[in-house]
Amino acid sequence: MRFFPMKTLKIKGYRNRLVPNTFYSSENKTNHVAILYPGWEYTNQMPLLFYTRQLLINRGADVLCVDYSYSCNNEFNNSSNIEKKKWITADVISAYKSVICYRHYREITLIGKSLGSLAVVYLLQMGITLEKLKILWITPALSENELQKAIKECKYESLLIIGTEDRFYDPDVLYQIQKNTSTEVLIIQDADHNLGIKGEIIGSIDNLKIVIDALNSFLK
Repeated sequence: MRFFPMKTLKIKGYRNRLVPNTFYSSENKTNHVAILYPGWEYTNQMPLLFYTRQLLINRGADVLCVDYSYSCNNEFNNSSNIEKKKWITADVISAYKSVICYRHYREITLIGKSLGSLAVVYLLQMGITLEKLKILWITPALSENELQKAIKECKYESLLIIGTEDRFYDPDVLYQIQKNTSTEVLIIQDADHNLGIKGEIIGSIDNLKIVIDALNSFLK
């Protein structure tokens, strides 16, 4: 397992407040950067995103982990939905703009877990122009019409992963995505919102391997 030096980028997001982050930068030249946008309470240090990060590092990519923690922020939680969207949008766009200037990247991978999938949507709405862009949607909130629309209209190479026991699992929506887009869809039987299996440690670990294997193939 490779390890890159860690640092924090000075990212000014909503109302010029600093956005928590951890940046793993290769000591060698790389053209690839990945940005991880975590879930509501699912952090970048939890298994799915930890091993996703390590896989990207092993492949030589720089990785920016955006470590927002909106669930613990009373001001955010007491804000209107419109203000929450503005807040998240400002943070995710600032994170993107900050890291994209670090090197002359030609390839970017965006990873959104649950809430992070909405963050990716807000970023795409800004408009991105790169030679190569890939998107990983992990347990996206398919109940959100804005997210559904973005995935269905996305022209970039994408992989969507979700479990059948996830509260956001919607076979009809997934069928439409598979039928009408080039998005690759991986459905994991009996997996919940964290892609684990309730009461089954070994089964949950097996699911983690399935996800990382799929991501490894997706990145090739």
